[in-house]
Amino acid sequence: MTFRTFIEEVRSVADLVSIIGADVELRPSGTTLKGLSPFHPEKTPSFVVWPHNQSWYDFSNGGGLGGDVFAYVQQRDQLGFKEALYTLAEQRGVKRPDQDNEAFRQELERLVERRNLERLLTQAAGYFHRLLPTRIRQAWYHEHYGFSDQTIDVLQLGWADGHLFHYFLEELKVERDLALKTGLFVVLGGGRVEDFFRDRLVFPYWKCGQVVYFIARATEYTGDEEWEKSKYKKLLTHSERHSYVSPVVGNDYFYNEDAARGTEELLITEGVTDCISAMQADIPCISPVTTRFRKQDVEKLLQLTRNTKRIIICNDAELSGAGAVGALETAAALFAEGREVRIAELPRPEDVVKVDLNEFLKSNPPEALRIILAKARRYLDCLLEAIPADTPKFELGQHLRPLLDLLARRSTLEQDVYIDLLTQRFKIGRRIIKAMLREAMPVVPAPERKEEHSVGEVLRGEVFEDQDHYYVKGRDGEVIIISSFHLEPTERIRLEAGEIIVGNVTTERGQSYQNLRFSPSSWHSKRSFVQNLPNADLQWTGSDDNVQGLLRILSARQVPVKTGLEVVGYTDTPAGPRWVTPQHVLGPDGPVTGSDLVLVGQELGFIEALHYPLAEAAVCRELAAQALPDLLKVNLPSVVLPVLGWFFATPFKPRIMQILKHFPILWIWGTQGSGKTSLIKDVFWRLLGGKSAEQLDSFSVTQTKFALIKLLSATNSIPIFLDEYRSSDMSPRELHTLHRMLRSIYCGEFERRGRNDLSVVSFRLSAPVCIGGEGRTDDPALVDRLVSVTPDPNTLKTSPESVAAFRRLETYELSFLAVPYIRFALARDTPTDLELATRITDQVLQRIPGGTKISQRYRDNLRVIVLGLTMFETFAATMGVNGLPELDVEAALSASITDLMDGEQGAKSPLDLFIETCSVLAFNGGLVENRHWALVTGLTCLHLRSCWEVFLEHQQRIGQHVDASMLRALKRMLRENHQREGYVKDLGKIVAMGERRVRTIALDLEQASTFLDVETFPQGIVRTWGGSREALRNWNTRD
Repeated sequence: MTFRTFIEEVRSVADLVSIIGADVELRPSGTTLKGLSPFHPEKTPSFVVWPHNQSWYDFSNGGGLGGDVFAYVQQRDQLGFKEALYTLAEQRGVKRPDQDNEAFRQELERLVERRNLERLLTQAAGYFHRLLPTRIRQAWYHEHYGFSDQTIDVLQLGWADGHLFHYFLEELKVERDLALKTGLFVVLGGGRVEDFFRDRLVFPYWKCGQVVYFIARATEYTGDEEWEKSKYKKLLTHSERHSYVSPVVGNDYFYNEDAARGTEELLITEGVTDCISAMQADIPCISPVTTRFRKQDVEKLLQLTRNTKRIIICNDAELSGAGAVGALETAAALFAEGREVRIAELPRPEDVVKVDLNEFLKSNPPEALRIILAKARRYLDCLLEAIPADTPKFELGQHLRPLLDLLARRSTLEQDVYIDLLTQRFKIGRRIIKAMLREAMPVVPAPERKEEHSVGEVLRGEVFEDQDHYYVKGRDGEVIIISSFHLEPTERIRLEAGEIIVGNVTTERGQSYQNLRFSPSSWHSKRSFVQNLPNADLQWTGSDDNVQGLLRILSARQVPVKTGLEVVGYTDTPAGPRWVTPQHVLGPDGPVTGSDLVLVGQELGFIEALHYPLAEAAVCRELAAQALPDLLKVNLPSVVLPVLGWFFATPFKPRIMQILKHFPILWIWGTQGSGKTSLIKDVFWRLLGGKSAEQLDSFSVTQTKFALIKLLSATNSIPIFLDEYRSSDMSPRELHTLHRMLRSIYCGEFERRGRNDLSVVSFRLSAPVCIGGEGRTDDPALVDRLVSVTPDPNTLKTSPESVAAFRRLETYELSFLAVPYIRFALARDTPTDLELATRITDQVLQRIPGGTKISQRYRDNLRVIVLGLTMFETFAATMGVNGLPELDVEAALSASITDLMDGEQGAKSPLDLFIETCSVLAFNGGLVENRHWALVTGLTCLHLRSCWEVFLEHQQRIGQHVDASMLRALKRMLRENHQREGYVKDLGKIVAMGERRVRTIALDLEQASTFLDVETFPQGIVRTWGGSREALRNWNTRD
């Protein structure tokens, strides 16, 4: 522990108000506390305590006493600084550091001297203030500067009469050498001593209740000697010429430093009187008492403002522009370290050379300054506006370079804002600006490779840490720095594949990066770790073993451990069901505070498109009363109800999958102008948490395979809309891949991808998927996994009510209903609700022609739709929405069956498609009568093998892939159709084909035509037996 650290620890536990309050009865007075002086008898309280900066001042008996908690204990107990410090440390239980340490001893001596000199400077301020003549107070402080008496008295503004040295020696009994150490006096020829300030206004610098520095201004009474010609004189500091001044006296203070502590917004202005005027207007302000901060002061300024949220610089408005230049230099230094800095400009009339802050506030109320500060421009805006809009383009690059260099280090969002501003101002394209911005990105040369050593026999790869870097030790014990940054973990996120370490990174340059995430694979090697570093400022030259050494350091830190979720939406927890969103973790009762669940999903495009705002219950109820009835009006019941039911069922998908083991895909298709895409994007997507319709433009069936895998595994309960389905736009391979993934997602299967390191990553395709396009798939393996809807464009043209309802829904903030519906869904008993939906579905299917013949899989799809519709009605009731029309469930299910289930038992099978294709081929001459087929007693008899060969050639010709096992599947389906007395009437009917008799399958196409698109085979020879008489005679006379 350093001595200064020891002091600050004691200061932090020794509350000044409590300590003084034990001796003095303090009463509030504005932002201060007042009481009777404990050091001098008085009747009117003049002892003031400032709690915000832990300082005090005693105005009784002419003033001169004040300071921090140590100064109070010194004065109260008549102790030296060291004794007061040790007394407070013992009382507050702070352990002293090693007093035998030489550095500690020197630092203590230096600080004790500094405190003693500050006590003398504070007494000097009291002297200057007491001797302030009334004429000077009136003419200068009142009239010239506009200061009030309260400001003059509180800040102890004074007048130097030239007799301070006599006062120190004669009145205060200060030794000559100690007085000279203060810098208040100058030694002339022959050893004569005079006051350094004579006939000047004196402005003391206050810090924690003590005076630490002075500046003095000349007046008409100031002498005309050479050394008095400067308008301002600052306190003498130690130098070769003035060696008698203590080295601890230095010009390293800003005026009113205390104002920077505990304020969110800080004003920086140019002069001392400017700063005092701002203080008088109750605006926190500091001043370097010069146009710009010196280079050696920048580090202190950064430290002083480290907790300030916004800094505003307001220098003099002058014709020469010197103040503006100084403001920009200060802003540049602050901006480079990540501060939010703005520049305010004072209004200057054209006939006025200069206006400073003091002059402005002297003639304007404080509110006028606050308006100017509120309009202060960002630093980058100032740089941008300094470049003329009509700058020739061949010169523009040179002018933009400083701005782009700074912008390259800002966030992506901020860069995008300024790219738009640059585009508008200079009429150049975004692409050009982005290219210039990329050129401005900082490029850090690769660090020089050092010879690697074995760094320890006990622990391989051992790494040591410092405040802003890591290092290893070489063979001879030398320090080898291996990083340009330090990582401080803040939490660990537990996943199935390992743990993510989250931390804040600080670089050697003082830059910080918050909440960086290091995945489990980041620690596999040096290469993996470096790839995870987001910026070129973060450099690592350690080895693979050193990466493990760093992991050992980080894993030893005690930080919160949270549960990570890679899927957005529904999850089960020991505390009950939860819904994890980018903004909240939701439970049945609303947002869950203190949840250990963290979303770590990788599909940022999808996650960023989600929005779950919280709204008052009354707002949600009012919105539900308007929006829910309109949902039923946007199209015919046969269109809107299947869509509505599917969307309202999607939050239940994880629970439905546990019961049914599958969840249907919604397929909405139709011609252009039918409203299919608008219905999904502008209404239902926003209703369940979608941010905007524009966010969906990137979700298309034509995405790459891996992009689709990541998207379809990003959620298990939030609908994903894939638009632009056109089989003609995709290659057979792309179409096959898409159909296979959709079949997989129906049952929630896994898709596996290999990595370069030979590991395998599994993605569970779990998202509820809605497909949109102008066509629908006829893939038999996929069709009965769908719920199909076909909007009719004529409906919108002939139904003004539907158009009006849609327009109203576009204006509603539908996302406000997402959170209430999710809370409703999390609280439901899904098995019971699904059982009710099953009963309703079975009853409705009994009334629909052919409804009882559909497959069990498609029956389950319809159960899901009915579940969503019942949830819609129940949710509406919980939101107080009354008077909804009865939902025409029969129309919804009937339309879906009609649109999709067009085979004998619903969806067309491969056998159905084979028969339809053979009908077309026979009509076009591809299949020839008496070679491939024959018509016998009303039945069409096909020679399966020869028809299959023609069918196979046809499919290959039109680019359709046919699986080699399909013929075997056809034979199986023929047997099944014959067994259930379908349109297959005979599996081995012998028919004469030309000169030979062959085994055929006999089909009743008249029966099949009720649900298949088959053309009657051309009738050439109508037979009533299997073959010709000659063929029959030949057959009978054999053997």
